[in-house]
Amino acid sequence: MRTALVGLLGLFYSIAAPAQRPILLRTPLEQGMVLNGQRVGVWKYFDYPGRLGMEIDYETMRLLYFQPDSGMYVVQDGGLWTKQRLTRPCRPHGSGMSVIEHYQREIRVPFELQRRAKEKNSVIQTILTFDVDQNGNAGNPIVTGYTGFGMEKMMMETFEGAPNYWIPGVKVDGTPASCRFGITITICPDNCETVEPNSFRVLTGIKIARGEARIRPWTFSVEPTGIRFAPDNEWVLVDAKLMSNTGGNGFMVVPTKPNPLNQLTKYIPYGNIQNGYWLDKRKISFKYKYGMAGSQRGLYDLEKDSVQTLPDSLTYFDRISSDLTTLCTVEYKDKTSNVYLIDLATQQRKKLPIDPFLNPVPLAFSPDRRSIIFNGRKELKDFMYHLDLESGEAKQLPILNTELCGWSKDGSTVYVYRTNFPLTNYSGELFSIDLKSMTFKEVTGKVNELFYPEYSVAADQFLAIRSDDLYLFSPDNKKWEPIVKNVTAAHWSRDGRSIAYVSEKGTLLNLHDVATRQTIILHSQLPNKK
Repeated sequence: MRTALVGLLGLFYSIAAPAQRPILLRTPLEQGMVLNGQRVGVWKYFDYPGRLGMEIDYETMRLLYFQPDSGMYVVQDGGLWTKQRLTRPCRPHGSGMSVIEHYQREIRVPFELQRRAKEKNSVIQTILTFDVDQNGNAGNPIVTGYTGFGMEKMMMETFEGAPNYWIPGVKVDGTPASCRFGITITICPDNCETVEPNSFRVLTGIKIARGEARIRPWTFSVEPTGIRFAPDNEWVLVDAKLMSNTGGNGFMVVPTKPNPLNQLTKYIPYGNIQNGYWLDKRKISFKYKYGMAGSQRGLYDLEKDSVQTLPDSLTYFDRISSDLTTLCTVEYKDKTSNVYLIDLATQQRKKLPIDPFLNPVPLAFSPDRRSIIFNGRKELKDFMYHLDLESGEAKQLPILNTELCGWSKDGSTVYVYRTNFPLTNYSGELFSIDLKSMTFKEVTGKVNELFYPEYSVAADQFLAIRSDDLYLFSPDNKKWEPIVKNVTAAHWSRDGRSIAYVSEKGTLLNLHDVATRQTIILHSQLPNKK
């Protein structure tokens, strides 16, 4: 397996850089050193800004990190193709967006074909499937469905021009996996349902409805980013990628109860709310148009249902304080990463004393806003730090390779989650860390199929997804309580009284009342009955 990976890395593209000493290349999707046009040392690749997808040491040709993926892959097993989970996902070498953006950019659907679907009131679908073999080579392209109007030729040419550098997958038994992916183009006269296939894993879906092309990038994980409650809990912000029935990129703002703003879901057709935040009860700041050239910002006003676009920004990883007064952000300038505090009332900026070579990323303010947790990386390891904003002192947390789950009410303790690596049985565990003594203790032992735990101060409980089902966990009685099945993403309300979650393979947005155990559907792909 290592031989195949080494060969693949050796073939990976280089970047022209006429220099005799290493220089740092940093974009929102990749960062590392270049020497004489070749990538050297450790490189990080982000599937989108703020989400590390993989990390490679080009000196030793070792894969140091990959983003865990609990989703199902279509894998060749003997002479059959079956859905399986992998201990190492099959993914593009580099940013996951490199392949997706290629298909989004190059696929062109003839207008005549769109007109024919509308006139005949029928759904037209073209599908390109291809296999990624055990050595990471993409091949065996097959176009099925509607192939007229030059669709077959266009799909084949787009495949031939796509980046062909993949990290092969690894099965649970440790053997390399051959995986099958698909790119779908669906033309609808109006709205139409998207059916999840059994014969391939959807890499990119392009849906064209009412004559308007809308492109949906499918991420490589079901990581539950992109659900945020408004400060008054009356609206919930949902990343459209989590929902299979939105028909495109962007985000939705969904009411949680009757309100004077006509009680309708608002759909904003662009933006990535992983780095978005509520500025107040009705305004949302978000980033959009991520790519190698940078990003842009937008401001959505819910009451006016309007978007204001702002100048291009080189700031990422924004985190806002719980009282919505202070923003912590990372700014890239002159090939370094600097962290700033911004007073949103006065726009005054304060640079924090954080080593820029740690590639710092702010994670969350403490409840009293006097400190912040951030992560960084050095010596090929991921670290978390607690930074006192008054003294400027940063202390390293005692557990490596963890994710932040939340703070205790008084801010003296943080809760972290660690996935056991490699991902044998997909087990993970929760820890609490005393920030004064820097000691830690287990909250849970190892738990199989544990993903995305999140702690609520108000509820004094964790939510987590276990084996695709939503659970609540109480740290006092150590009891796991099952809530609902088939959940792909979940998030606490600010008051800890309810949970917004996406279920039924990304078709339903639900609101669960923790006290009454009642659940209501906030958004559904089902048509309204008249």
